[in-house]
Amino acid sequence: MAISPGILTLILFAAGALLLVGELFLPTQGILGLLGVISIGTAVGIGFSMNQWLGLTLMLATLAATPVAITVALNVYPKTPIGRRMVLPTVNSVAQQLPVVSGAVGIAVTALRPAGECEFGPHRAEASSELGPISPGQRVQIVRVEPNRAIVRALV
Repeated sequence: MAISPGILTLILFAAGALLLVGELFLPTQGILGLLGVISIGTAVGIGFSMNQWLGLTLMLATLAATPVAITVALNVYPKTPIGRRMVLPTVNSVAQQLPVVSGAVGIAVTALRPAGECEFGPHRAEASSELGPISPGQRVQIVRVEPNRAIVRALV
């Protein structure tokens, strides 16, 4: 018994959709997604071989549904119980205010090649050298302060 092209098109289209949904729930590194896209593409191709208007309709429906499916996958899936286990939560980091100001003089605690730590009075802060490496114990001056890091220059 041979399957009619219309039934084959429906089976391939449904199988492709199921494979794409399965990609969300199973860690297959994109294999199910690729098979789903191939299945849907084959269904569209069979639709074109049956009738150009059927193929065009399937192709346009697929192209119209793709952004909707991607939006749902990105916005709804992470809120589902399985999605909460598989998608990492967003990290809200706040830039720390360094306890040092531009122009302060201190001493390099570690070698700055180009990053390390410097001590400015009672405070210790991460720093990056502006020009070349700086040895531990060498006096430094802050040229500018960036978020979470001071840019220093060696004093002669």
